[in-house]
Amino acid sequence: MDEVGRTISVPQPVRRIVSLAPSLTETVYALGLQDRLVGDTDYCDYPPDAQKKTKVGGGINPSLEVIATLHPDLVLVTKGFNLPETVHSLDELGIPSYATDPHTVDDIIHSTKKLAELLDVPDAGVAVAGEMEHRLADLQRRIDTLPPKRVLFVVWTQPLISAGRHTFLADALRHAGAVSIVDSTQDWPHVNLEEIARLQPDFLVFADSHSEYAAREMEALATLPGWRILNAVSNRRYAVISDAVNRPAPRIVSAIEDLARQLHPEAFVEKPGAAKEKIEKGMAAARPLRFPIVLGIIVGASLSVAGTSFQALLRNPLADPYVLGVSSGAALGAILALIAEPHLTLPPALAAMLTPFGAFLGAAATIAAVYFLGRRQGQIDSTTLLLGGVITASFLSAIIMFLMSTVTSGNTRGMAFWLMGNLSTSFQKSVYWILAVGFFAATGAIYTTANDLNLLLAGEKEAMHLGVDVPRVRLVVYIAASLLTGLAVSVSGAVGYVGLIVPHVMRLIFGSDHRTLLPTAALGGAIAVVFADTLARTIAAPAELAVGAVTAVAGAPLFIYLLHRRLA
Repeated sequence: MDEVGRTISVPQPVRRIVSLAPSLTETVYALGLQDRLVGDTDYCDYPPDAQKKTKVGGGINPSLEVIATLHPDLVLVTKGFNLPETVHSLDELGIPSYATDPHTVDDIIHSTKKLAELLDVPDAGVAVAGEMEHRLADLQRRIDTLPPKRVLFVVWTQPLISAGRHTFLADALRHAGAVSIVDSTQDWPHVNLEEIARLQPDFLVFADSHSEYAAREMEALATLPGWRILNAVSNRRYAVISDAVNRPAPRIVSAIEDLARQLHPEAFVEKPGAAKEKIEKGMAAARPLRFPIVLGIIVGASLSVAGTSFQALLRNPLADPYVLGVSSGAALGAILALIAEPHLTLPPALAAMLTPFGAFLGAAATIAAVYFLGRRQGQIDSTTLLLGGVITASFLSAIIMFLMSTVTSGNTRGMAFWLMGNLSTSFQKSVYWILAVGFFAATGAIYTTANDLNLLLAGEKEAMHLGVDVPRVRLVVYIAASLLTGLAVSVSGAVGYVGLIVPHVMRLIFGSDHRTLLPTAALGGAIAVVFADTLARTIAAPAELAVGAVTAVAGAPLFIYLLHRRLA
């Protein structure tokens, strides 16, 4: 029986092994069985010799064809990294698999011994497990009398993601003489930065094998107003350890020892040169700044004005920036920026701007593509434009899923949370000024066409007979509304349906006169997004839901209702 409770039949002896997780590859090497390892994943990069093995793809979507050609006696999988569908497919092919599922450091030790027994090298398992237990016991003797440090383990910075209480990472922190200030039942909670500012951790803990990249990331954080309010950031109290702590394998003990040396240098005879300064007690917590509210106001107002404008311009109640594909374009641009960032040498200020800039470029490119798809004989056709937007969004979403499934980047969780929409990201003050100026400029341009939009509701021919320059109004409104969407999505991710819900609600209350509707839609959108963000922050505090998920819960049913009414 494996660690997830499946009864399996493993042929003996096991001479050919395929590993579908980096932690399992490391364990196979630790047991001295690397000669039996015939294949592993693209993510298996330690020890360096593992990179020379035949690659079978990613852990989420391995190539079953490549695995089958390797003729393995056993495929090793782990519950936290591989999908049940992969195990089911291996069963259908008649390829045995064994699953591990460690949740604590002790579980990792036990799993190592059990795997060694399965592979018929029990002595190696006892030796590896014994060394791990001995080192942990020695570490415990050193730090047993010291108070634990309160830390924030940073899995991802923007949006802020940490580790939940039931993960082996949280248990590794406890072994290192630390306690996480994030007490969530979720494994990878999206955390509210304002709550972290209230709790004021003693240290921020990062896991990164490339210390130079970690150093750049820390310097970038120190420039962001939302992060500067943390004492640990302003006083440079960081602990950077190997990313071995992210893998439930024997090497995790080295990462635990390294963290303990940085958090408790006084417990070790050799004072490491990189030991962090001791924590000054009694520091007053800095008052949190409400940057998410500022961001929520600008994003909500921008999306609502854009949605109102698109609906009037296209005379279609289903028109919305989210539906027109602009959000997907911005998402693709942001993900490409996230992938490129580790490979670029940028000053901290520019590195912090890379993701929103990439998102804006992606939105701008999508706007142009959809605009040209929607043109027929030199004129914009509303139906064609909507269809072009839907098709473009589907195509871009497919590219996004491909990148997230295949790219070997540690940013995958951050990409997923960004795609769901959030307002937790902190930016330099200049970004807020750009957003504000862009919002007022684009909204002002649209408002100058308010009377023309009222006349366009009766139809384009009627509006032209009444003296409206329809091509000019189309161009001004489309460009300005697209600019609003690009600015909003570039800093918040895909916050969907705001441009659909709010204009309809405001139209029911204030009527269809765009001289009144545009400003009230801006106000209503700001209120709606701030309210949705408040719900996202409080429902599962200190963990934080994606604000895009909250807006989608309300928006999707309304979209279906409007579609049904339009087709009726």
